[in-house]
Amino acid sequence: MSSRTKRIGSIGEQAIITELLQYPDIIVSKPVTDNEPYDIIMDYKGVLYRIQIKTTEFIKNNVMRFCTSITNPFKRTNKKYTNQDIDMFMLYCLENKYCGLLLISE
Repeated sequence: MSSRTKRIGSIGEQAIITELLQYPDIIVSKPVTDNEPYDIIMDYKGVLYRIQIKTTEFIKNNVMRFCTSITNPFKRTNKKYTNQDIDMFMLYCLENKYCGLLLISE
């Protein structure tokens, strides 16, 4: 993963975390390491949700595209997330500051 890609992802993570922290019923926690299938845990009224945050830079042809799979550049593998890995995606677009939610079942 390039440092540019990592930076873009970090911007999205911080934007989503900032958005979630505005709600008094939500507690946000982060794993200690980067090697977990989820980026944050959201505690909403005592229920825990594993969330993977995905960020895109641009809107192309009126579409925001997000990669919703796990890519390992060292092993050159690509795996789809399952409900064993996460409960939902939270999506962020740099161009329009969009924050959205996508359930893993969708």
